[in-house]
Amino acid sequence: MDDYFKKLYCYYSNINRTSLYEWVSVGDMRYLELLNYEENYPILLNNLGTTLNISLISNKGNYREKNVTISKGLNFAHSKELYNTVWSKNSNFIIYLIKLFKKNCKHINEDFISIPPILNLPGLVFDNKIIPINFYRQGIQFDYIIENIFSRYNIDIILEIGAGLGNMAHFTKKYDKNKKYILLDIPHTLLIQYHFLKTMGYNVLLLKEEMVNDINNIILNLEFDILLILPHHINKLQDNSIDL
Repeated sequence: MDDYFKKLYCYYSNINRTSLYEWVSVGDMRYLELLNYEENYPILLNNLGTTLNISLISNKGNYREKNVTISKGLNFAHSKELYNTVWSKNSNFIIYLIKLFKKNCKHINEDFISIPPILNLPGLVFDNKIIPINFYRQGIQFDYIIENIFSRYNIDIILEIGAGLGNMAHFTKKYDKNKKYILLDIPHTLLIQYHFLKTMGYNVLLLKEEMVNDINNIILNLEFDILLILPHHINKLQDNSIDL
């Protein structure tokens, strides 16, 4: 097994199972069971934007559903029905959203929010690259941050809670490579963010449990682009270690 995927598997399998972890692992997210097996990692992480048939998964463990598909791979923040209606490429909402982006953004454009065609992420084709649909909405938000925060305040270290794919971290690093970005999220989403941001070429660190007491020293003195931490790690952060 590739050492890269082994590293992610070992990280996930050694996470301290807090009550919060159990809360995010029930109900519709029961197929997180598939992340308990190292051999599943390449297909799950390399197909973040793809609907995967369960028959393609090597080790199903205790996951007993047959002939089902995992909507959008591990990236299941929205239901399949939502992707087929409101978030479909030709919906009135998306058409309006794109117009809103082009009309209102002062500091960034479609080239800025476009990425290489990686990890089977779906999106609109733009100059041999793609723009995932949600990047238009978050692009508007990021343009607002540039206009109202970055242009007015000295911001070096940013913490985002609940970062989805991790594209706001990518936007920030693309805008200013000297900023440090911290993502706080639940375990399986950290894996998604790590894989996306590493594929994009960033120096990404996963904070391990044995290093939690050193978190402030790591933030202030270690060189990194993006640091990934778990929810209970926030209790260790000092007030002066984060600018935004």
